[in-house]
Formats: sequence, C-alpha cells, structure tokens
Amino acid sequence: MHLTKPHLCHKAVLECLWSVVEPDDPTLPKALDLYYRARLQGLLKKAWAYVTGGDRGLVDLNVIKNEKFIYSWRYVGVRDVQINRIVGSEKLCNSFDKAFYPVRTQDEARWLIVAISKLNGAQSPPIDLVQIGSRYFAQNGQYHISVTRAMGKKVIKAYVTRWDISERSVGHRWKVTLTQSPECITDDFVHLRKAQLIER
Repeated sequence: MHLTKPHLCHKAVLECLWSVVEPDDPTLPKALDLYYRARLQGLLKKAWAYVTGGDRGLVDLNVIKNEKFIYSWRYVGVRDVQINRIVGSEKLCNSFDKAFYPVRTQDEARWLIVAISKLNGAQSPPIDLVQIGSRYFAQNGQYHISVTRAMGKKVIKAYVTRWDISERSVGHRWKVTLTQSPECITDDFVHLRKAQLIER
C-alpha cells in the first residue's frame, strides 16, 4: 500500500499514522473502511439532530461532578458493559457524538491506530467507567469504545466504579478521584483501584 491514497492526504495524519503503523499493513484498508463508515454515521446523525432539534453531544462527567453531590462510591469490579449505555465522558466530549462516532477529522490518525491494533488481534486492558444509575461515563478509552462499536461489537470490558449522587445541587460539594492504592481490590489485570474523597 502506498502513500498516494487520496483519503490520507493530510500530512499530520500521515506522520502520526506511519510513526506506529507500517504503510503496507494489510489491516489498514479495513481500518479506513471502519473509520469512514463511522464518520458517515456520525455526520448523518448530526444532520438529523440538526433538523429535529435533538442533542448529539456526550454528557460531560465533569459537569456532574461540579453540580451534584456524590454521597457514595465504590469499585464494583470488571464488567462487560453495553456500549449503548455509555452516554458520557470525562474528556474528549468534542471528539465524539453521544454514540461515540468520531466527529473531528484531526482525530483520524489516532482512531486508525487503535483500529489497526484491534484488527491485528491486540488485547487492550479494560477501560475505566463510572456508573451513575443505569448510565455509564468513560474516564478513558474513548477511542476504544468508538472502534469497538464500529467493529459491530455490543459490549466492552471495563473497570466500573459506581457513584451515587444527589439530584439536587448543594453549596458544599465533594470531588471524587481515582488513585492507586495497595488497599484496594485487585483484578485479573493486577490494576488497582480505590476511590478517595477529597474536599474541594
């Protein structure tokens, strides 16, 4: 495969992609097909939302942390989570719509790198999710969610921490962060998780 592909015309995309992927990688055409199908789905859904007045954005977990009182939290273990129940993110909210379809062309190289890795059979560790009620919010692994969905898979493996929040905003709020600690539960991947309550 050569660098003359018309859809790989952006120099920055090429430089980032070729830094970790061989130009003749046989999975690249499949990854490109997955990416542009996902981009098309995102554009079509964005256009439909514009016509109907719907919202295609991810829910920002930081807004919830700033506006709601988190009165209980606990690590619940590694779970297989339905991707369609992941509705928000702690970061990269502008890079994906609420279905985790990519919406920015500048993220193409990173998306393709993740896709090629998965198509080559690489096993990635579980992502980190926060569960609030029946909804989930990604703390990392947003590209993995997007690629996994584009590959037609319905679930993704994740470390899940459950938060219980008050629906009313309060004047004195608390912030939850995740840190490593020898006191917390370990799992098969020997990742350590512990919730630590920090007063702002």
